[in-house]
Amino acid sequence: MNICIDASNIRAGGGLTHLFEILKVATPENHGIKKVIVCAPQSTLDKLVEKPWLEKITHKLLESN
Repeated sequence: MNICIDASNIRAGGGLTHLFEILKVATPENHGIKKVIVCAPQSTLDKLVEKPWLEKITHKLLESN
């Protein structure tokens, strides 16, 4: 199973902190999840931890308002 997180509107504040902290301690492989994909602006993705199961995706449209 794969999970995709739409973080397209998360740039700062509590939402970013929440996402960062969840991904920092997550163990998806213990629950049968092979990959977690986060779709967000590059500035958000740069703040997330690197994990072997984490895929970060951005698009030019996510960089604008």
